[in-house]
Amino acid sequence: MPSRPKQVGNLTYEQIMICQWDDANGALTQSQLADKAKREFGHFKAPVQRTISGILRDRQKLVYVKDVDLKSKRTRALAFPAVDEALANWVLQCQSKRVMLSGDLIKARAKRFATLSGISDDQLLSFSNGWLQAFQGRHGFKQLSAHGESGSVNSEEIPA
Repeated sequence: MPSRPKQVGNLTYEQIMICQWDDANGALTQSQLADKAKREFGHFKAPVQRTISGILRDRQKLVYVKDVDLKSKRTRALAFPAVDEALANWVLQCQSKRVMLSGDLIKARAKRFATLSGISDDQLLSFSNGWLQAFQGRHGFKQLSAHGESGSVNSEEIPA
């Protein structure tokens, strides 16, 4: 007898939906939420109560998930969401003024925002190229390269 095909679903999206169902219908028990998840997502069997309990307990981690991260198998919570949000706003300001930002400039500004937020050096992140790539992916920023003198950044144009 051939085995059933492995089910592939988007776990992060399903977890967010379970939390939304719980918020909308506070009277539902966890076993009722599991039955609803089975019906809605087309699973062969309902998630166990312990799984539903864990999803509802960790719902705060799902609040910070961006639409880009919904396709990820695992989402990781940001260590310093305030620094991330401030840096994203700064990059958007620079992009609106058509200022070309290099990766090194973004990393330096991130380090500055972290120290201004009162984060000590031992807690400080290593703003590596991998961190930069994840930051740009989280916020949908693209790294554009300009060549020659026209591609150089004028430091007076960069907002503080």
